[in-house]
Amino acid sequence: MQSFDSSNSLVSVSELDDKNLGVLPASSFSHLKSITCSSIVAEEVAEIANDCPVVLLRDEQSGKFQLTAILGLTPQHNLMLDQQGNWLGLYMPIGLEIAPFSFCLAEEENTRLRVDMSSPLVATNQGKPLFENGQKSAFLTDMTRQLELVQDAMLQTEIFVEALVNRNLITECQLTLHLEGQEPQTEEFFTINTSELGYMANDDIIDFHNKGYWLPLFAMRNSLNQFKRLLNLHQAATSQKGNLSLQINQDQD
Repeated sequence: MQSFDSSNSLVSVSELDDKNLGVLPASSFSHLKSITCSSIVAEEVAEIANDCPVVLLRDEQSGKFQLTAILGLTPQHNLMLDQQGNWLGLYMPIGLEIAPFSFCLAEEENTRLRVDMSSPLVATNQGKPLFENGQKSAFLTDMTRQLELVQDAMLQTEIFVEALVNRNLITECQLTLHLEGQEPQTEEFFTINTSELGYMANDDIIDFHNKGYWLPLFAMRNSLNQFKRLLNLHQAATSQKGNLSLQINQDQD
């Protein structure tokens, strides 16, 4: 797996030096074959959790948590795609649908729209141009408007995660993956601390209900079972046998 902030290829559109860049049309989702995790918003959790694990990853620099859908168990292998590049799930995260673009909540508005320069869809003098005569093209302007529509969902997701943190509802989890012919690999991430739910104040319980937090909260925790599905998909795709184990820290602070 890879952390949500591991890509150094995301560049703000306002900082692009090459004004001849374009985005190629995609006939399938094959351009996502190396993506093994995707940042998501809270309103997506319940649907995505039916297909794959949803966890919290922590940015080592900022310390902030990010809701993340796990799409693969080994580097560069998206298990939610078949060999033809078809999506195997019932729901695709918005963050994948808009690739190679992404949107972040940067303080400076002109740096929020970013493009993944490592994406095979990004090319020079090909596809839909990002710039025309040195200015934003109609295509880029339209994409910017579309991405701004998810800005509120991203803000609400930050508030949701902050509510989990403030109530000690996040705990560490270790996934150990044993694949045939390889040394065991252990990955750490965070999930819901269910042992703390019984200690929540009544006002907090009501507040979570009114804000619709209970659905994504339990969907996230229950989605850990989807790691077994990913293992099955891995074994079917590679014929490599394996097993995995999860250890969740439920200790009281």
